[in-house]
Amino acid sequence: VDVVFAAPPSRGLEAGAAIGAALHASSLYLSTCSSIFGAKAAIGVVESDWSMVTAGAGGLLSKVRKLALARGYTIHHRLVSPHRLVGGSEVRSRLYLIFVRDDVQSAVGDPPLLTTSTGGREVHRPVSASLVPEAGPLRQRVTRRLDTCPLTNFRPLAAPRRVGAARLLGYYGREADGVKNQVWSVLGAAPPNDSNTQQSVYYVNGELVRLTAREEARLRGLPDSVDIGEAKGERFAKERVRAAPSVVSVRAVASMLR
Repeated sequence: VDVVFAAPPSRGLEAGAAIGAALHASSLYLSTCSSIFGAKAAIGVVESDWSMVTAGAGGLLSKVRKLALARGYTIHHRLVSPHRLVGGSEVRSRLYLIFVRDDVQSAVGDPPLLTTSTGGREVHRPVSASLVPEAGPLRQRVTRRLDTCPLTNFRPLAAPRRVGAARLLGYYGREADGVKNQVWSVLGAAPPNDSNTQQSVYYVNGELVRLTAREEARLRGLPDSVDIGEAKGERFAKERVRAAPSVVSVRAVASMLR
């Protein structure tokens, strides 16, 4: 086996996760790495996010390093921001651990660094380009003109806050009920914070729009031909999309390893 790419679920690795979820996620991550080493792959690439570094107070990363060393692999890492890559519009950093078998490491040396844009400019590919025209009625009563939206439901920031390549415009929802949806500009896509009580809403053509699962998939680089499980409902499909690898990032890492 020459190269193996893997993307075990990251949910459960974040700070504050339930103990059971954390143990399950850590076990999956370790078993994924062990499978790569067991296949004696020349190079193994595992995608996750930054939470992997802090999981278990750094204990998971320490175990991975020890396992790699014991199985004859040198470990490298690359932190990738998809929106800084050509064709990327997703504001969600991805961490790649790259395992190089010791004999390959000795022969070819360290893998090269990724070439990305470092100008820090905002993304100028609008979310609206990925909208599904017929999805309007499915927007959970969020697609309303701002002039008809109660001020108690939409709370704009006095000064929009820049976050990576996107701008946070304000919040939508009844904060008293624990709902505080983030309203983002059309310049960014898929901000990292998204949960049952904090979801991303976009300001598109004068309306507040919550994206469908298919629209999220498009922003993350997944072609429409990929089955994301929409037949099982929007919630299931969104969970599958959010757990999917970053397509543009995987391509960049693959090109780097050629």
